[in-house]
This record gives sequence, structure tokens and C-alpha cells, in this order.
Amino acid sequence: MILSVTGHRPSLSTFPDTDRVLAQLRVFAKRLLQFHDPDRVLTGMAKGWDTAVAQACSDMHVPFVACVPFPNQDEFWEAYDRTRYQSLLKRAADVVFTSSELFPRGSNQLTPLYLARNRYMVDNSDRLLALWDGRETGGTWYTVQYAIEQKKPVEQLWKQWKKHRTP
Repeated sequence: MILSVTGHRPSLSTFPDTDRVLAQLRVFAKRLLQFHDPDRVLTGMAKGWDTAVAQACSDMHVPFVACVPFPNQDEFWEAYDRTRYQSLLKRAADVVFTSSELFPRGSNQLTPLYLARNRYMVDNSDRLLALWDGRETGGTWYTVQYAIEQKKPVEQLWKQWKKHRTP
């Protein structure tokens, strides 16, 4: 079975201790990987849930595909995040750039590249794991809706995450 993952970054970044939350996300992701026992995982490599899943895959020797919306996705990230991201790309079973376009300057130009990446992940997986708080806006919502339209099973993880996370 091939899993894909999607999740909100803004919801996760509201926590005061981001490193601790990322560690908790990685433990949460490992539990899900043990349960699902996937052959491969597709992750969009965004900060937060996506990279926590990639790290969990690497820790557990589960092959993961880094589905990157454009080659320099991390150009404006903090140095620490860029270092972690580049390290994970090196450990990926494969890196797929869903666009060859370099980082476009306007946020309006970014959205189609992220959505194309998300469609690629859904189209090339059997199930979507969504760390989604239910808001009907943004890329995570779009990806969940797209998966439903494609008749792909969607596992909503927000309630499980809230139970798992320690303040």
C-alpha cells in the first residue's frame, strides 16, 4: 500500500515549542506507519507534518518519496529548517519535482504549484493521511477534497493527534 500525507502548517506553528511538537509529530507518525505498514509514503516535504512523516519513514526504513512542488522550495526557510529538509531529501527513496519552475516571487503564483504537487501525491497513492483540523480553506482542505473526488480513502487524524499531543 502507498500512503500520501497532507497537513496544516499554520495550526502546528501556533505551539510555543516547535521542536518539541515536531518530535511529538514524529512519534505520532511512527505509530501510524506501524499501523498501516506501507510499502511507500509520498510526502510534500512542507515544514511540519510532511517533514515529520519523512523523518519517521527514515527512522523506520520505510521508503518515502519527496514530492516537491518546485526545486528551491526551501529558499526562504530558516537555516535549521533548510538543513533538515536537505538531509531528508538525501534519504528519500526518490525525489519528484512536480514543477521545474523555480520559486515564483508572488504568493498567487505559488498556489498552483502546491496544488499540482498535492494532486500528484493523491493520484499516486492508495490512501491519504490528513492531519486536518476541518477548516474549509487552504491546501490541506483542497487535497482532502481532491482525494474524496478521486475516491481515495482519507484518514482524518486531527482528533488522534490532539489526544497524542502533550501541551
